[in-house]
Amino acid sequence: MLTGDEVSVHYVVPDNPRIENGEPVVFQLVPEDKRVWHAGVSY
Repeated sequence: MLTGDEVSVHYVVPDNPRIENGEPVVFQLVPEDKRVWHAGVSY
């Protein structure tokens, strides 16, 4: 679950991702070595 103080979102995985070269396409939002802070309340 992505609602705790120690989590941050780095990837978005669509419910039905497009397939390219036999792999699902996901979106990296932030480099792995960075921490993400959100503005406002999330749900």
